[in-house]
Amino acid sequence: MVGPPRFELESIPPQGTRMPSYP
Repeated sequence: MVGPPRFELESIPPQGTRMPSYP
């Protein structure tokens, strides 16, 4: 887990924040 908190937030919770198409 090495990187900015922005990438983690956008890469972890895309299930209902950015891409609601996720399973």
